[in-house]
Amino acid sequence: KMDSTLRGDIIGGWGADSFSTMAAESDDFSIVDVVFGDMDQFEGINSDDMVGLLRGMSPDDIKTAAGDMDRDNLAFLDSASNFDLGLTMGTISDSLFADLTSVWDPSSLGYLKDLSSESKHIFDMESRLTNLEGDDLIKVLDNERSWSLLDEMESFDLDDKLNGLQEESYTKILSGLDEGSFDFLDKKKGFNLNTKLESLNEDNLTDVLKSLNNASYEFLDKMEDFDLDNKLESLDDDNLMDVVSSEDAKIYLSNT
Repeated sequence: KMDSTLRGDIIGGWGADSFSTMAAESDDFSIVDVVFGDMDQFEGINSDDMVGLLRGMSPDDIKTAAGDMDRDNLAFLDSASNFDLGLTMGTISDSLFADLTSVWDPSSLGYLKDLSSESKHIFDMESRLTNLEGDDLIKVLDNERSWSLLDEMESFDLDDKLNGLQEESYTKILSGLDEGSFDFLDKKKGFNLNTKLESLNEDNLTDVLKSLNNASYEFLDKMEDFDLDNKLESLDDDNLMDVVSSEDAKIYLSNT
């Protein structure tokens, strides 16, 4: 183990073959951890070599390696002479496409959207998103950082996708949301947050409530058509104990 800056200085001149050789010789050398674990060192390596490393990885390793990439990192990869990011995103499997877009931040997704706008015949982002189904769709929708961008798309109907989810799926999406994300959903005209919350069975409501922070509790408490206190009082003893195991729930309850 060594300081990341020193490590970056050392590996900065390496090519893809050098990394692959090192990984093959040592069980302690992980390309994913060493090369992609510190994105500050990312662009110290030739972009063609970076692409070469990604091409030799499994889908799981690609997801891990690419998970923290921002707009600049994607642009750097796209600058490689032997790589076309738009073409790649247009042809990878739905599963890997969902894995990547479910963890990327708005800047990365914005870069993809720009690529799509420039060359829809090669990569149509909205079409790919619209055609996602099942677990792949849920992965993307579970990335609340993407909601504003998805909501702006012409052919991707975020309201329709959210409304079409089964209860277990939107329980997963509602769990852990912060105040801003609840506010986003509550303001949507085509999605009724109150109806979704009211329709949750007791176990799923418990899963949502025990995952929230104090600000989210306060937001739900202020909703006109959702009676949070009544919901808490209606929980059976086991579910109530599960909810109050959360420190944020305790804080909220101590103030009511």
